[in-house]
Amino acid sequence: AAPIQGALRGYKDVTVTMIMAVIAYWVIGLPVGYLLAQNGYDAYGYWVGFITGIAVSAVLLFLRMRYLQKNKFPAV
Repeated sequence: AAPIQGALRGYKDVTVTMIMAVIAYWVIGLPVGYLLAQNGYDAYGYWVGFITGIAVSAVLLFLRMRYLQKNKFPAV
């Protein structure tokens, strides 16, 4: 997710990128980790939640990158 986020910064697309990262980590990843930790997975639950947040972030940022490349910066 970090390389895609860096490329999006190069496109000057920082606001949407930040919102997507916040949603992926705080709205999806942290609650998943908390729920897993409370249901018997303890610290492993938080790690799974963190990995879930990274995966969701990567997918969302990839989709944003693809959208920008097709619509705002088309190939010549």
